[in-house]
Amino acid sequence: HFDYSKEHADCSNILHCQEDVVVDEFLAPILRFKNRILKSNPTAHLFYIHGLSNEACVKAKDNNLSMVVGYGAGDPASYTCKLWMKDLLIYTCQQYGWHSYEGKAGGKHSAWAKNNICQYFRKWHLDPRINSMQLEIIYDLRNSKSKAQLCGECLGGFIEDVVTASHWDSPKNFKPKKF
Repeated sequence: HFDYSKEHADCSNILHCQEDVVVDEFLAPILRFKNRILKSNPTAHLFYIHGLSNEACVKAKDNNLSMVVGYGAGDPASYTCKLWMKDLLIYTCQQYGWHSYEGKAGGKHSAWAKNNICQYFRKWHLDPRINSMQLEIIYDLRNSKSKAQLCGECLGGFIEDVVTASHWDSPKNFKPKKF
């Protein structure tokens, strides 16, 4: 629950994002940004960046885990982007040594839950022109100012590959791991 007295909100939760202060400081700027993009582009891409604890590496049995990409996998699926976009992002990350996974269907990092902010333009205010992904970045890639800066620069390059592509055919042997 949103706690006004402690000024704590979960900005991944659409219900929290509709509270007065949170809508003004978080959701409204996203909506303005989306509207500006759509004035000059047929689609908009939104990337919600989250943190992932180092303990996730243990769970994944991958000490080099870098990122998990949520895109609305679940039952029923509520994809927040075209599947090739998610695949291209993961593939590009992997080409640069980032061990990147997709969120397993209905899992904690899938960005599938109705109240997940990534679902805003699918389950709340339908707009198929919006493609969004939830990016869970492991703590080790952002635990210092210099690492966070490098992480952001790398991520920006990976995202640029996705937003500038009009389609992508994955290699036949490419199959993202699920987390």
